[in-house]
Amino acid sequence: MDKKQETQVPILTPKKVRGTATIYGSGDIDFRAYGEGGPAKEVIKSIGSSQLYKTTGAKSPKLCAHLMCPDDDPDPQSTFDDLLGKIMKGYKVSPKPLSPRKRDKVLWNEGGLKVWLRSDDNTVEVSLTLPLGQDNLEKLALMKFQNLYQCFSINKQLILRAHRAQSTSSTK
Repeated sequence: MDKKQETQVPILTPKKVRGTATIYGSGDIDFRAYGEGGPAKEVIKSIGSSQLYKTTGAKSPKLCAHLMCPDDDPDPQSTFDDLLGKIMKGYKVSPKPLSPRKRDKVLWNEGGLKVWLRSDDNTVEVSLTLPLGQDNLEKLALMKFQNLYQCFSINKQLILRAHRAQSTSSTK
């Protein structure tokens, strides 16, 4: 046989198929391929390489924001804030109130004043709520600051221990 007469058999590349395989005790295998679906996300808005999109999952569709900024950006947090503001324009976004997480130590929680020690960075956070419509708002604010001072006096040792722990971990 000459090399000219040989026919080359085309090489087939395998096709990947997603599905569910069931293996029975007798050794039989039942494979059911998933149906062909559309794209998993629907892009709503795009600014540069950042996107706002909806996922099209049947169980739990979500609205997602994918934000990107350059590596050499001197202030990425403000860049992300600006991008999020631009990309979410037209959507109602309400900020969540400050509140302690499960792992944080609550130092004071009384009458609109919450004080807690954040466990991850050892900072004290304060949330103050004042009701509007009262005549003596200044007096009420002064009372809350007195409560804050009282909270710091009561929890002074705990706050100092957290400060020492943070300063020793930052010097290592």
